[in-house]
Amino acid sequence: MISLNGDEAISHLSQALIEVNNKVLNTIRTGWSMFYSVIAPEFAPRIVPEKPDGTGKNVLEANYMNIEMLSSYGRDLWIPEFWRITPDGCASLIRGYMEDRSYSNKTLGRTPGTWLSPETVIRETAELVTHAKEFAKYFNTAVQVSFRCTWMGLGNRKLLDFHPSSDYFRCHEAQTDKRTTEKTYDIVELEAKWSTVVSDLSEPVLSLFGFEYCSPEFIENMKSQFIKIK
Repeated sequence: MISLNGDEAISHLSQALIEVNNKVLNTIRTGWSMFYSVIAPEFAPRIVPEKPDGTGKNVLEANYMNIEMLSSYGRDLWIPEFWRITPDGCASLIRGYMEDRSYSNKTLGRTPGTWLSPETVIRETAELVTHAKEFAKYFNTAVQVSFRCTWMGLGNRKLLDFHPSSDYFRCHEAQTDKRTTEKTYDIVELEAKWSTVVSDLSEPVLSLFGFEYCSPEFIENMKSQFIKIK
């Protein structure tokens, strides 16, 4: 495994992300992994300056917001996504909701922007935590990982799942449009208390809908479902 400590770290980021992605797939598979590095030259991540005026440190950036690169698969697996990662381990990710894909809504007879899947919220949070856990191993001096997760566009959505049989009749529509959770953990906690970390980060947003089941035990029992592609 390569190390990302030192001045040459930026040149090794792409390889590190490929290695991390492969490790994450052992636990979670979504069909469109977070911080995925497309190999095709026209889509591959690029080194760019940190700030719009050209100043700051170099960062690795991937912009998949305006391309439908997965259309050849015959399914709308593509999710708009933009990410940046710095050589010192700071990572930012912006992505749309899987629930708003045209493929999913056409298949289920639903309208984008009207529903949210608790299973998907938990699984994507679990993917983020797992990615951070594996990525942190590339930094010899890392002792903690800080998360800041924001969900937007929640207002008037209701809880539904990709399985039509799922029933959340005790839940209600969210009245708040935005929720942010922030937590810092020792790296050893990401391994030893993985389910607790996922619960800490995802429970506050699901509670806006009256969802009361987001305990570490509930998440641990869901683990086997995280390798199913929606």
